[in-house]
Amino acid sequence: KRAVTMLQGRIILVTGAAGGIGRSSVSTFLGYGAKVIGVDLHPSEDWPELEAGGNFLGCLADHCEPAEVAAAFARGRAAIGPVDGIFCNAGKGYAGDWTAVDTPALDEAFANHVLGAYNVVQAFLAQLDALVEGRSARPASVVFTSSRLGHKARPNMVQYAVAKHGLQGLMRSLAEDLGPRGVRVNAVCPGMVATDVARGMVGAYTDDGNTDAV
Repeated sequence: KRAVTMLQGRIILVTGAAGGIGRSSVSTFLGYGAKVIGVDLHPSEDWPELEAGGNFLGCLADHCEPAEVAAAFARGRAAIGPVDGIFCNAGKGYAGDWTAVDTPALDEAFANHVLGAYNVVQAFLAQLDALVEGRSARPASVVFTSSRLGHKARPNMVQYAVAKHGLQGLMRSLAEDLGPRGVRVNAVCPGMVATDVARGMVGAYTDDGNTDAV
């Protein structure tokens, strides 16, 4: 019973919510009793069905655009309520020979993984309800989707590894800054998961280029 209701009364915003890890997480959070605001560039086909249940709201937004992120939070607050936790999951896969990775390519990867996540964190903190002596009035959580490549790099993954190492740094810094304010900050660091993003990268990631490895 406790497992089913462990997130009862909580409101969670998920980016990259239309597919892969994000879409799976939406189902998990709903299953544990949370209400969920799903954010993505494009809607999932089953968003209308989820919204009909009354505990889900889908929002189209680019996490790299602060105004769009703020609008998603505002829409979610009006429809469901203030967000208690965020799962910054949106990102993009990058793989290829390092000689083809120029400065604009690194900028793009950094923006997609680090700056986009930071935009979501800033919008989240701006809408947290009244702070009591500098602390969040309710327990609040920030979770990032990082990667094992945020800890150890592999060949042909320079963009992705640099971006995920940056995200790990963001997580650790925010944990130091926000922990005393009652906001817990963590990251999950999966290996290969059978998602469209992973399938696009797997040829470079595996030693033999075998896409069946996912």
